[in-house]
Amino acid sequence: MEIKKLSHIAFESYSECNLKCKYCYNHWKRDESEIPFVYSHKKAKKTIQTLYKQTDVKQISFTGGEPLLNPYIEELILIAKQHNSKVSVISNGNGRANLDYTFLKDLNVDLIMFPIHSFSRYNYNNKWFLG
Repeated sequence: MEIKKLSHIAFESYSECNLKCKYCYNHWKRDESEIPFVYSHKKAKKTIQTLYKQTDVKQISFTGGEPLLNPYIEELILIAKQHNSKVSVISNGNGRANLDYTFLKDLNVDLIMFPIHSFSRYNYNNKWFLG
């Protein structure tokens, strides 16, 4: 079987989030909508392992919810790094309490992204969707 190549995949690695950002791409994370799925580490790990059996992924971005709330994010990152993928983490920067971010460096995460959409509370609260 020929292994397919993927340049990039965004993997929603956790369903929960600790913020309700206006700019979030998941509408159910911005309002009081019901979360459409509950995180299962067993299912996430199996999905990643299956992904790597079927494809050669150049880069994987772990998203969420908030991926750094996931108590097993280190294991998912390690699986990706063992398959020589570049790894990025898209986080709101408000992960688990007392989280030491140095583990991301220790796991050779290639890119960590924190959204900063405005330094002005007024602009953030009132102008985000005006274009």
